[in-house]
Amino acid sequence: MSTARAYVMHPDDAPGFWQLGNLWRVMATGVQTGNSFCLLDQLVLPDGGGPCTHTHAQDEGLYVISGHCTFNAGGLTIPAPAGSFVSVPRRTEHSFTVDAPGTQLLNFYLPAGFEIILMGLAHPAERNELPPPGVTLPPRRLVEQLSRDYGQTAVLGLPFADPPGPDNMATKPTPDAAAQPFLADAQTAPAYWNVGGLWTVLADGAATDGSFSLIEQLMPPGPQAPPHIHEGMDEVFYMLDGEAELLLENR
Repeated sequence: MSTARAYVMHPDDAPGFWQLGNLWRVMATGVQTGNSFCLLDQLVLPDGGGPCTHTHAQDEGLYVISGHCTFNAGGLTIPAPAGSFVSVPRRTEHSFTVDAPGTQLLNFYLPAGFEIILMGLAHPAERNELPPPGVTLPPRRLVEQLSRDYGQTAVLGLPFADPPGPDNMATKPTPDAAAQPFLADAQTAPAYWNVGGLWTVLADGAATDGSFSLIEQLMPPGPQAPPHIHEGMDEVFYMLDGEAELLLENR
């Protein structure tokens, strides 16, 4: 039985880590979620914030909060401006580049595990901002060991060890996979009116082989839902804008 409990985390209060020119803020770990997922908020550096081609044993989702990225996944090139969501199924070759200053990403993995690689290799952030120049890379043998332990596999290079470049960013498709990479955004994804709000379905179970769904909501002020529970699934909220009050368990 999972021991995970409901909680609230603000990016300014989350444990921060510096590596590869990025600030990684750990919003949720496997310890907190019963290994169901991990969630990272990233401030990323242009021309250096993305990794070379690799795969994960986990499903990965990336939401571009601000800025612009270009993702390479499963043989596709996917430009992703702010408001875009990119799904990268497990075992899919992928890499990405950061194209604009001020880029911020929300990044999650199902199940958890990648956050252990990050926290084991990065430097604890001294301030809640992008790192200064000169943050050193970890020893390659440590990167290789943690990658083996937590499902990260090098294809054209090993993230956290090999710098990305034109020669190690290409990807190949995985045509027999149960799920394929895709991009969605609030302008083109299916949307529905419900309880006075606009619900935009960026990912559903059919597209992710049952791994997760993702909904972007624009909601009016006022009460939205009575107390309820979900069976057989975890639920996560990330506030992009505005303010909300959540009632969680007895809080």
